[in-house]
Amino acid sequence: MKNIKQEDIKAIQDCYILGHLALDEKFFPSIGEEQKPITYLKKNPEYVLFYIKPISTIPKRIYELPGPFENNLFIGFEKALENVPMSPDFWSEKDIKIKKERIYERLANKLILFKPFMKKEEKSKNELFYRNLVIFDIETANIDFTKRYIPIPSPSMSKYELEKAIMQQLPIELPLYNSEFEDPEIIICDDYIYGNLNWTNQKGKRILASIGDIKKIKFPNDFYDNVIYKVSDELLFISEDYKNRLKEIIEQNGSYIFNKEDFQIYRDSVKSEIKFLEKFKQYLFNEGLCYRDIDLYNFHVCLKTNPLTIISGMAGTGKTRLAVAYAKALGLDEEHYTVIPISPAYTEPADIIGYLNTSKEEFIPSETGIADILKRAHDRKDELFMHSVKLL
Repeated sequence: MKNIKQEDIKAIQDCYILGHLALDEKFFPSIGEEQKPITYLKKNPEYVLFYIKPISTIPKRIYELPGPFENNLFIGFEKALENVPMSPDFWSEKDIKIKKERIYERLANKLILFKPFMKKEEKSKNELFYRNLVIFDIETANIDFTKRYIPIPSPSMSKYELEKAIMQQLPIELPLYNSEFEDPEIIICDDYIYGNLNWTNQKGKRILASIGDIKKIKFPNDFYDNVIYKVSDELLFISEDYKNRLKEIIEQNGSYIFNKEDFQIYRDSVKSEIKFLEKFKQYLFNEGLCYRDIDLYNFHVCLKTNPLTIISGMAGTGKTRLAVAYAKALGLDEEHYTVIPISPAYTEPADIIGYLNTSKEEFIPSETGIADILKRAHDRKDELFMHSVKLL
């Protein structure tokens, strides 16, 4: 792993992993004095250490870091136990043998939740990291330690917000499942499990593509019975076997999150939007105007989502022509759009809309034509109209 950055190490250290005390290993890392699951540091007998064997997914880049990772065992020292309750006399105990017994009593045959702690070797000429750990919880669990377990994440949003984000192709944040893990095959949200997931990565953010293929199911009745460990509402662990079973259920019985009719409407609208923006850019090109795509997209979104859009800039930069080109790209003729010139102070000597002739009891529209177009817009509500105000 070249050019190791601090943020890479921090990301690895922010991953939850399940493991257990490595009681059945034939060989242990050479850092310990004895070939036992709990021993002491070869270089300093005062430091007790123990080995934890992971049984859940490991951050993918942990193997790329230079340094020993013998038998895929993580190394724990006394400090790794600070987050969990220990016997009252443990921290003051000086006898190494008794301390090892206390650690064995606390860890043996227990399910252990931990995070990696990448300890950098300071004295080495080359950059080396030891795969140490910090324990966050210890539980008695009747599970098979020979099986593999999978972290299943949940976004910090409701089902409605998740499906809206998927439709709009927005990033899906998985707070306790960072990019160091492979993209999840299933995720949970509220009481639903989502599968058939195809992830893409844009600037470090996960986005769900192929949205027409995504399916969901309600939690099966045995779902919580198969949850091995729950970190929080945003992360839990299940066996790999049960994950594969859920994928089969989703494939066979899951419902698409968007029905084909809605999805086709969405796809057609996206195609229509893209087609319009290309047409808009062509009109600008024909007018000899050149803008960045991002500015045109922002202008387009502002017009679609706001009743009033203000374009600012120096005189002669094409602000009015931009608005007119947009109207033409929409296919509007002069009956459907108007450009109204006014002074920057909005103090016009003449009426902009028009006035009421009280003697004749007749409304006299202004030459700007805005009254006429407003009247047409009122009478023809199913048609599109556009007004542009030009500051002189």
